[in-house]
Amino acid sequence: MCRFSLIISFWLLGICVLEASSYIKSAQSILNQLGYPAGSVDGVAGEKTYKAIKRFYTDENKIFDGKIDSNEVIDLREKMKQLGIKEKKTTNIPGYNLVKLTKNEENRLKFVNKEKEIKINHPGSLENLKDRKKYLKENELRNICKHRFFSYAEEIIPFLYLKNPQELRKSAYSELLIHKIIMSSSHFFGLYSGIIDESFDAGEYALKLLEIYAKNNYPSMEQNKRYGHTVGSAGQFFLASAWAIQLLDSHPNFTEDRRKLINNWLKSKILGKHIKFKKNGTWFEGHDGVKYKPIKITLSGHNNVNCCTPMGYESTRLQVDNALMAGSILFDDIDGFKSSLKGFVDIMDTMRVDGSLPYQTSRGNAAIWYQNLAINVLITFAEMAKYQGIDLYSFKSKNGTDIHDAVTFLVNSIENPEIIYKYASRNINPWRKGNGIVDPMDFKKQLGKDKIFKWQRGKNKSSFMAWYEIYKYRFPNHKNLKKLYKLATETEKRISNTISLPYKPPSPLYNNYSGMSPSCLYYKKK
Repeated sequence: MCRFSLIISFWLLGICVLEASSYIKSAQSILNQLGYPAGSVDGVAGEKTYKAIKRFYTDENKIFDGKIDSNEVIDLREKMKQLGIKEKKTTNIPGYNLVKLTKNEENRLKFVNKEKEIKINHPGSLENLKDRKKYLKENELRNICKHRFFSYAEEIIPFLYLKNPQELRKSAYSELLIHKIIMSSSHFFGLYSGIIDESFDAGEYALKLLEIYAKNNYPSMEQNKRYGHTVGSAGQFFLASAWAIQLLDSHPNFTEDRRKLINNWLKSKILGKHIKFKKNGTWFEGHDGVKYKPIKITLSGHNNVNCCTPMGYESTRLQVDNALMAGSILFDDIDGFKSSLKGFVDIMDTMRVDGSLPYQTSRGNAAIWYQNLAINVLITFAEMAKYQGIDLYSFKSKNGTDIHDAVTFLVNSIENPEIIYKYASRNINPWRKGNGIVDPMDFKKQLGKDKIFKWQRGKNKSSFMAWYEIYKYRFPNHKNLKKLYKLATETEKRISNTISLPYKPPSPLYNNYSGMSPSCLYYKKK
């Protein structure tokens, strides 16, 4: 009799636990849709879930009784009904183009701790920003997050450059727009202390930028007949936007309505319909470059070469999958997260034994420059993944190479450009005439050799060496840094307006490929 009663008790307890888990799952899913990041939809009410539900009730001027059950789900669904939002049962959006890791590829990934499976350990968080903010304050480094030349009083007009490929080709507007999102959100994050000052204005400026693009529902990461440059720029824009909403989380003007608008827009763009990449074997011969022959055309009186291959393993893939990883973490989408990891694996598996990346180093006179850009994006990939428990820095390509080898090839090419000539001679989509280029087909004219050390975009002072900040943070004694310092010093002696390495504040290192300010988030005092 006692044994029977005990069995009944455990059975009833099991039903109660399952019922509670179901309520929590529903609450987590709806909270995420309403713009209150509740973390994984796993039925486990952790710190993020409770923080989200408390903020929801505070915004509604109601009292949370401390328990997530049917009452909370009813309140949340009532709010969805008021706002005209239909409850979604899945994160996947029509047109969501995923690629899957093979079992072998999953086995090649290494984990930070004792993890045994791919998962999003910190849904809704791209980095430990709480500890970083504390570090900046304690070490009096808050000003490293501030850009000295940006104005937050200018009128914001949503241009069509990120929507029209022809316009994007002719203007640097999209790049400057991304710079402003990065630095205005960083400025707020680093210096806001609860009063209305310049940091408050910087944050409001970033929110207005995001809000106006959300209301206009662009840009897009769909391919259609658009240039890879356009789709890649959209990827950069969404990566910066994902970081921005993290950095702006405590802004007093980041209201419920704004969160809902911006989160829904960002989620639909990053996890919605976008470019579908082709398989490796379609246009790569082993690990040695693009398969299809480049097409020569006459442009501005010069013979030039355009890359006619489908978008796949070049800069566009890197940028779009970087945004996909950020969005997947923010909105707790494990399928999207795995798909972004697949993008990283695919790119790394094209790397040659010397650390060169085939598509990037086939870019003629721009070969060194694009090897450097790829490193910017690969390191940003690795940082986001590391916080979720996956060590991409240690990932080995099929040729046994890793990110360090890509950096080694870059610094060796800067020191001796001849080693890149055999790849650059393919002349696939080199830089055109102008800005120091006389003959676009002269692959020996590697302007990137010096250009990567120069401050870019005038007073905006962006830097395509921004990846160095993260690399030094993770690997302060790596041999690549010693050579990089030597090359930067030599360049500084020959030309003006270059960065000094090892880098010191106040001007932050950042660019439109990094998605955030590496100096603000990773600079560390000795």
